[in-house]
Amino acid sequence: MDSTTTSTATTTSSTTTTTTAAPVDEASDPAGPVLDSDPFLYGVGSGDPDESSVVLWTRLGGDLPDETVSVSWTWTSDADGSTTSGVVPTGPDRGHAVHAVVDITGPGTFTFSAGGFTSPTGRSAPLDADADEFRIAAASCQHYETGHYAAHRDIAEWAPDLVVFLGDFIYEGEPNLDDGSGSVIRNHEGSEPMDLGAYRDRYATYLSDPHLQASRAAAPWLTIWDDHEVENNYAGITSEPDDEADQDLAIFAERRAAGYRAWWENTPTRLLMPELDRDPTAAYPIHRGVDVGWAQGARGVVVAQAAASSGGGQRVGRGRRISCSTVAGAPAARSAPRD
Repeated sequence: MDSTTTSTATTTSSTTTTTTAAPVDEASDPAGPVLDSDPFLYGVGSGDPDESSVVLWTRLGGDLPDETVSVSWTWTSDADGSTTSGVVPTGPDRGHAVHAVVDITGPGTFTFSAGGFTSPTGRSAPLDADADEFRIAAASCQHYETGHYAAHRDIAEWAPDLVVFLGDFIYEGEPNLDDGSGSVIRNHEGSEPMDLGAYRDRYATYLSDPHLQASRAAAPWLTIWDDHEVENNYAGITSEPDDEADQDLAIFAERRAAGYRAWWENTPTRLLMPELDRDPTAAYPIHRGVDVGWAQGARGVVVAQAAASSGGGQRVGRGRRISCSTVAGAPAARSAPRD
């Protein structure tokens, strides 16, 4: 079942129109229960834009109730200041993530609110198939321990039309101790993730970075994974050779499923949520494409997903490679050499 939920009410100076794109919890108070602290710890984002809609994203954090929380979103058009709003329920079953598919006609800003708090403001826009110019920033390989994401700060300041993220949003390894070389400037929190809760925690560490939050809020993202979203150099349901329990194919399949689910929860995507009760050995295709005017020939540049099924060091999710240095003059968000 599609896990994105949208209810919209569009207001102009003279008319009010309400449309419902998918079922929502209309009985819930949009404000929900009053929360003790600001839940918008991980910022906001948008992604997978097309010519008439975009996915708005956030994830609640902190001291949250066990029950469902209703999260309101508001979109404000740059063109005329008109607003569109809706309510999306979320809860611990999906890591308190929010995905709202919102119909839009042009660029604008958006916020979320829940429990008496309002999120930071994000910017987004639909794709313009007739655009004469389309600015793309490419990012990947953002190892938290080896950089402060200055390139993400630059992306936020540049405000491109689209950020293409090519994988390795997180790195899954154990915290690295500083060996005196200065290469490790901050540490991962917690041990190497093996289950959904631990993957959620690792994303929380990465999403706490203010430059990454600014980059995610500045423009819509189109995102795929590489290997570190699950484990370095895995192939299919085969783990990287090591002495961990996930050398067992069944155990690693469960771990991979947890990594995929955590990726979905923390990504502004219109892909269907991978259900927790699905066959963990089943593939979760993420290939998709966009057409942008003159860039139609580049369709699929970030959409191919490698179908690795055996060892040999083949990695899942590489697809077609774009240089990790620059695309369309935008600095890539790298803090360490790719590995």
